[in-house]
Amino acid sequence: MLWLRIIFTIYLFLTCCVNSIFAWDTRELELFDLVEEVNRNFYEILGLQQEATVIDIRKAYRRMSLQLHPDKNKDRNAEEKFRQLVAIYEVLKDLEKRRIYDNILLNGLPTWKQPVYYYRHVRKMSLLELTIFLFLLATGAQYLFAWSVYIEKKYELEDILSAKFKKKEKKLRKFKNFEDFSTDAIMAEINLLPKPKYQDLLPFKLCDYFIYFIKSTPGCYQKWRDLWMQVRLEDDISEHDSQDETEERIKKPRRKKVFEIPEFAGEYSDSVEPPINDTRPEPPIIESRTVESNTWTDEQLVILIRAINKYPGGVANRWEKIAHFVGRSVLEVVTAAKQLKANTDSGVSISTSVQGITGTLNEHVEVKKKKKGALSEEMLERQMKLDNWREHSPRGVAKEEYKAAQADKALQAANEANMSSGVWNQKQQKALESALSLFAKGSGERWENIAGCVPGKTKDECMVRYKELAEVVRKKRQSVAR
Repeated sequence: MLWLRIIFTIYLFLTCCVNSIFAWDTRELELFDLVEEVNRNFYEILGLQQEATVIDIRKAYRRMSLQLHPDKNKDRNAEEKFRQLVAIYEVLKDLEKRRIYDNILLNGLPTWKQPVYYYRHVRKMSLLELTIFLFLLATGAQYLFAWSVYIEKKYELEDILSAKFKKKEKKLRKFKNFEDFSTDAIMAEINLLPKPKYQDLLPFKLCDYFIYFIKSTPGCYQKWRDLWMQVRLEDDISEHDSQDETEERIKKPRRKKVFEIPEFAGEYSDSVEPPINDTRPEPPIIESRTVESNTWTDEQLVILIRAINKYPGGVANRWEKIAHFVGRSVLEVVTAAKQLKANTDSGVSISTSVQGITGTLNEHVEVKKKKKGALSEEMLERQMKLDNWREHSPRGVAKEEYKAAQADKALQAANEANMSSGVWNQKQQKALESALSLFAKGSGERWENIAGCVPGKTKDECMVRYKELAEVVRKKRQSVAR
């Protein structure tokens, strides 16, 4: 190992010291081949001296080309000679190639002592031949390297064991029955070293790997197929689970927010009692029947007013429901309602049986008259429809700013009206609380149902009362927090 390191160090040193190298280029190799092929002096072929000029060479080439041209020369080798003449002219007219040729005339071609000789004369191998040659060369180098490693390990082991057994001999020589067994022990240890085998060479290893690949291919294919089937099965299961989850989400009903009744404090806490289940009995629905006369009795007007209060503006198919409730056609109901409203506005006296029931309607009309810039009935219906749509829209509850604006608007309307429709008594308050807990926020026709449960109050009055109480509770909580 030491001498290999020394040689490698010297090689590196010499490599670093070399500034330039000299090698044969392509022009020189082509010129060597041409000289060997012609095997005559180029100047003698052209009939010139070695000191001839380029002009003389050109004149001689023209003269010889007329003689050796295949069209004028019928000799069999005319084409070959003409090709050589052209190559000679190309060499002599170029100063660099002419200098190299003059050097060849002086020193001759490279001999067998130079590597370029073998490069030129060895047969050119194909890619397959070169691959086989390199393969065999690598195999031989591997075999030699394996033996060199074995020999090196053998000598190292001999040195180690000899030193070890010498120490033991010094200790054992004191005894009389001493026997020298160091040589046999060293040889036994050396024989345990594995010698290089031909099975470890590259060709045999490649054969072993090829046989192993052929044998293991079916097993590898089966493992790969099982793995692919397992992955595909897992994908199908995950896709099926995702579809089930999507179906469950679609089928799962949306949770409705439970309305929490606000806690009243202060002046309202005394008048509020636990909610009761007492609700106003709804009037019986009169079956649809055909009325021949166009006259309206007091009883029918009472039923019409109750139906108008039960189905306020904004309810879907309002007049159809009122007509079904009263038992007349839609046209008759609309005409009677307009006539009733006109009589109320103009102050026409109506029956006493109708006055008590139409009280809320008259009061509501009076409140609307007192307001400045009051909206028409059509505008009110549009506003109520808009509120109903916002309350039941898919997006849920309206924004907080819109809620606050609507609450302020309702409070302002209540203050302006001064609760002219009548003071809320304890029974009405209990009925309102019970209806609020019964009809949660988000249910269809919520305020219509709440107004039906509160005796003597309309939908607008119930909404104003609720917003007023909620505002009072909110202000009370803010004052307590402060």
